Amino acid sequence: MPAQQPAGWQLTTQDGRNPLCFATVGKLKYGKPIRDQGSLNSYVLGHFGVSSFTYDRGYYIGHVVGYLFSCYYCAHLSITYGVTALGQQVVADYDYASLETPHMVRLLQGLDGYCKKRIYQLAVICARLSVFASDKRIERMLIAEVNDFDKKLQQQHLDVLLLQGLMPDSNDSTPLF
Repeated sequence: MPAQQPAGWQLTTQDGRNPLCFATVGKLKYGKPIRDQGSLNSYVLGHFGVSSFTYDRGYYIGHVVGYLFSCYYCAHLSITYGVTALGQQVVADYDYASLETPHMVRLLQGLDGYCKKRIYQLAVICARLSVFASDKRIERMLIAEVNDFDKKLQQQHLDVLLLQGLMPDSNDSTPLF
């Protein structure tokens, strides 16, 4: 990892909160407990010297490889995200560079291919093991369970019973009308 002054960026995601459980040292706007302190993302980003400020707004300061990791991570999980430069003095009493997009691109281009490949691999591993990915897998399982039986056949059966004036699954054959 090439040495550099910490850079600042703002990462916003689809719901504006912190669904990715990135590390944070800032204040909380939402009362939800912080799950990220022991997360794999927190561990990896910590090694890149990345810290987050203001839990709900996604202000990050650290090495540019943390920026790259964040982008790869969100992209792998198909999470809509946006990244912009963090303005000067947004985070008080912390020395960081506010880099516009062209400068950030030049820094990223300066990374060698091997470094980018390893950052991508880390991001994919973290994404696959994330709470977000687990929640999505569980959600898909739930949807599959709900759709497990042939609804069309059940509706046809119900229609036949109702046309006959019978209540479904009733023990007596007393007509409804």
